[in-house]
Amino acid sequence: MRSRTGGEAPLKLATSGSARLSQCSYSAPGVVVSVSLDTASDSHQRFSNRVVEEIQFSDNDPARIPRPVKGIGDPGSENGGAVWTTSSAQLLAIRGKRLLIVDFYVRGLPDGRLRDGAAALARRAYAITD
Repeated sequence: MRSRTGGEAPLKLATSGSARLSQCSYSAPGVVVSVSLDTASDSHQRFSNRVVEEIQFSDNDPARIPRPVKGIGDPGSENGGAVWTTSSAQLLAIRGKRLLIVDFYVRGLPDGRLRDGAAALARRAYAITD
């Protein structure tokens, strides 16, 4: 990412976590990328609850309705195991007992590129936690 002076703007890293929840985020002006990995019990229920809540609060706004994303979560799970919500620039995925929440926003990128970036990050996160 370019800064106003033409050089690269540094991303700021922040991490936190516990035995059941790990979080990592990067930010810069116009950029928010974060990954949360939840391994506590009942992760499938939390995934389902989050998806249902997004649908309930969408008020038929297409940008708030979660859309399935293939190739990330457990295919036999609800919504194929992964959904993207445009309005929040957030991907939720469930694989095994691991719930992954990826926030992926870069100012100026179209929704499809944001979703694809979040999906690539989610696949990578799952690959290193297998």
